Amino acid sequence: MSCLPSMKVDKMADLSQEIKEWQLMVTPENNMSKTEIIAAFSNGLFEKTFEYLSENATWEVVGENYFNGKEAIIRNCREVENYFRTVTTRFETFNIIEDGHKVAVNGSGEFIRDGLTVSYVQACDVYLFDDQGLIRSITSYCIQTSKPGTK
Repeated sequence: MSCLPSMKVDKMADLSQEIKEWQLMVTPENNMSKTEIIAAFSNGLFEKTFEYLSENATWEVVGENYFNGKEAIIRNCREVENYFRTVTTRFETFNIIEDGHKVAVNGSGEFIRDGLTVSYVQACDVYLFDDQGLIRSITSYCIQTSKPGTK
């Protein structure tokens, strides 16, 4: 506030109210933390996270796909959700690391059909957020492997 010494107190109150109103317009309603957002997205609870995607967000699944823009990401999430309806999923989160606008998570996903593991993935997702707390980019590294303890 010291950079605005000539501003009167009532003007400061008006400015403060304008800032609060602006934040309400650009801030998602649920006010999830960054770690809650990425935990939901990385564990397939996509619907909870859509409001936290910036319009020009990108999602790269390294070596597989690239999605440019919020709508493209949502379309892909819907396709993944369709697949999830055909299997039982078991996700495990090992670590979440947050540093400012960057959050990384690593974990595993097991996909089971008729009592048998059809796929097991070790993954790391790196998220970059913008100044409004919206996801700007996601980079996913997914490695298909055997479930530990099996061959």
